[in-house]
Amino acid sequence: MRYVAVAALVAVILAATGLHPVAADIQQATRLYEQARGAYDRGECERALPLINQAIGGQPEPKRWFQGNFPKYYYPYYLRGLIDDCLGQHEKAVSDFQEELKHDAIKADTKSLNQLNAALEKARGAHAKSVPQEFTLAGNVPTEIFGSSGLVANGRALTVKALDPAARKVVFLGEDGLLRSGLNVISNGVDKAVLWVEERRLTSYEEPYSSSYAILVAIDDYGRKRDPLRRGKTEFRPLGGMVENTEALKKVLLKVGFPENHIVTLYDEKAESGAVNDALYKFWQGGAYDSAGRVLFYFGGHGTISGNSGILVTYDYDPKKPTRTGILMKDLTGRHADNMMAHHVLFAVDACHSGLALYETLGNEPVDENLMSRFRQLAVIKAETEHRARNVLVAGTGAENALWENGGVFTKALIDGLKGAADWNKDGIIQFDELALHIKDQVVAVAERTRVEQKPGKWSLPPGDGKILFETPEP
Repeated sequence: MRYVAVAALVAVILAATGLHPVAADIQQATRLYEQARGAYDRGECERALPLINQAIGGQPEPKRWFQGNFPKYYYPYYLRGLIDDCLGQHEKAVSDFQEELKHDAIKADTKSLNQLNAALEKARGAHAKSVPQEFTLAGNVPTEIFGSSGLVANGRALTVKALDPAARKVVFLGEDGLLRSGLNVISNGVDKAVLWVEERRLTSYEEPYSSSYAILVAIDDYGRKRDPLRRGKTEFRPLGGMVENTEALKKVLLKVGFPENHIVTLYDEKAESGAVNDALYKFWQGGAYDSAGRVLFYFGGHGTISGNSGILVTYDYDPKKPTRTGILMKDLTGRHADNMMAHHVLFAVDACHSGLALYETLGNEPVDENLMSRFRQLAVIKAETEHRARNVLVAGTGAENALWENGGVFTKALIDGLKGAADWNKDGIIQFDELALHIKDQVVAVAERTRVEQKPGKWSLPPGDGKILFETPEP
């Protein structure tokens, strides 16, 4: 006891000179380090911390005896970082690991350096997940789900630190951005809450569509090899990849709110003009699906011109009767758009000359922050979904040929966009304008590379200024 008291007094005096650490000599510092290491190895982190603090001296600056006199396999700041991490003091652990990285000894020890870097990343992650984040709950948000265990938000674990139902406050532990600005899905494995986050406020998000349907039309076999009526070849060359890519589109739609029994597929010999029109008629008043909330119509194949009319070339197309055996684009944007009862309808057409159904072209303006801010506002989204929408996306404007690369560049961009790439501001919602911007950027980039003139187009048909939207697929 007397030795310890004297050593402590000497250490205080010597520490003031900056010549030695608090430990009186190298042996004492070594003993303290080894005792701290032993306590840490036994899981006695609370006992280990004061020991390593004594060895280091409690000073932030590196000591000469750690760099020169200490054996290279002793890394005191590394050990203290491990102990801090064990005690849940992750921010301090990060600081200690970074301090150790300043020393030359560990830089020459590859194995220990790799272990230190791994521990540093682990501590950084743990610190990020321990940051408290407070949110206000709107009156329509149920608080019961926040009392559940095993919460997951957007596919990642979510920890509730505090919940005050009376004050309408909840505090989560997690890295910043765990809840994104926009749409969030919180689940406990049984129940699910769909919430909108805007300026640290949680609001219940009401699904805008009662039901969603899709009509997917795609044709590769323009040689009519599978034609049961043996009508011979059409005047259009066979395509490849349109049906395959449309099946890929179907898989994406299944993940964004379109049930499989609500998706009608008309491929090759099934894609005759009568069948396509009949599928659309079912959404007219009195039709089987006149109560649909949202409808996506997609066509992938050839397009042609008869007079001033753009025509989608269906499987039964006859050049002698073009307007009777194809689908007039003006019919899509005219009588079908007018008479379909669904609240929101999107016509997406990947065909040559599809721009003849269009009056508005997408410009080449870059996406700016003001546009992104408008996208993520719930008030804007509600306004767009409350009003009637008849939206059109086409592969090219005017009488341009559609750029075709293994199933249509436009179609690939549409699929990629609905998978989430068109969610420019990462708010979990793909708005019509976002989808149009994404398709434009993708198609124009390929067109420029291949020296083909093609600009995709968009059109919102009157009456009504609503715009269709899609939720990004859940993780």
